[in-house]
Amino acid sequence: MNETMKLTKKEYSPFVEAYQELSGQQYRGRKVTAEFSDKITLHDTNWGGGSRNWYYFFDMNTSKGKTLVVPAPWMNAAEGETIELPENIICIMRSHFCGQDMGLRIYAHTSRMPKFLEAQNG
Repeated sequence: MNETMKLTKKEYSPFVEAYQELSGQQYRGRKVTAEFSDKITLHDTNWGGGSRNWYYFFDMNTSKGKTLVVPAPWMNAAEGETIELPENIICIMRSHFCGQDMGLRIYAHTSRMPKFLEAQNG
């Protein structure tokens, strides 16, 4: 089972900045969580029933990022794909569910979890 934790503003600020730079959109919300895993499954990459997820990948070593660009649903090979998450890559997912903004979820490799725990405890 993947470990999930809610982040403080101090912890999530760098990721919100990365998201804003990659997406070109502002994020003023406070719903930010982190999930630690060595792989993620891409889902709801196209609109359906008012729900959609956007994925942004950020390299912690180079501070460069990429946006997952998805084609039309009938040509979308990324939907349902499970991908390995390298230790240096952070995935930032922006999610809308049934028309409601669900905030940002930061996916990080399990090796990064101790750093997050240190930040929360110290």
